[in-house]
Amino acid sequence: MLEEIHGDSDDQRLAWVAQDSVIEGKDLSTQMTLFVRHGLSYIDNLTVHDETIIYHQYDGFIIAIDWNGVQKYEIEMRIGLVRGLRCSNQFLISGGDSKNLNVWNNEIGSLYHKVHHQPCRIEFVYADETKVITLGREDPPVVVGYW
Repeated sequence: MLEEIHGDSDDQRLAWVAQDSVIEGKDLSTQMTLFVRHGLSYIDNLTVHDETIIYHQYDGFIIAIDWNGVQKYEIEMRIGLVRGLRCSNQFLISGGDSKNLNVWNNEIGSLYHKVHHQPCRIEFVYADETKVITLGREDPPVVVGYW
């Protein structure tokens, strides 16, 4: 069963992760499988930006790979689960149980900025060129926007 699926900006390639922590990439124009990669622990989040596929493992790592399945970098996150993970241009936005919102360089994995003390644990992140919106896990859900 699929957990999450995303395509590149032209929707010519798709990447998905299954419940058994297998990530697969496929070229839709040729129907060829580009890679199959097994995660070292459960994978709960996946995002794609052009030539980079980024996912989070329960062991605390954010991993970036290319469309051949070759690892580009890894970020060690020992601050709880990362539940929200999105790319926008050169930025990777992550958030989760730590109540921190992190802004990374999505090409090399370096940290640009950390927003501390979100009002809630982050469940979902939306990001585009001008804004970041987070949705919290509390009841009722808390929505926080940054422009």
